[in-house]
Amino acid sequence: MKKNRAFLKWAGGKYPLLDDIKKHLPEGECLIEPFVGAGSVFLNTDFSRYILADINSDLIGLYNIVKLRTDEYVAAAREMFTPENNVAERYYQYRAPAIHLTASEKRPLKDSCAIARTTPRRTVSPWSAPTSTVPTLPRRMTARISSG
Repeated sequence: MKKNRAFLKWAGGKYPLLDDIKKHLPEGECLIEPFVGAGSVFLNTDFSRYILADINSDLIGLYNIVKLRTDEYVAAAREMFTPENNVAERYYQYRAPAIHLTASEKRPLKDSCAIARTTPRRTVSPWSAPTSTVPTLPRRMTARISSG
């Protein structure tokens, strides 16, 4: 089976270790991944359900955006990933506003402590979310994304 690369580059990524990791995974219906990172393990396994967790609340927020607002995320990414934006000056322009946000300016997801339910990863979720703001989770909060 060809390995799938995650859409993120992640320090300490498990992609090079996938073959060894998969040998040690138990059989079952649900994979619980407490350190999801870029998601190389869950993207390269065939469980019917997944529970993904990470201490990095911004990462979990990103996964929730991709899950709940897929079309909007893809459209924004297409606008951003252009040759004109692939220069250092633009990177710092995009990054600057996010660095200066205070905790009170970040809007937590309504269900940040709850289990977010989705359909299995191979199907498109019929759910939608409000599109007026980009939600983020409070720092140091572990959230879970599960399916089933």
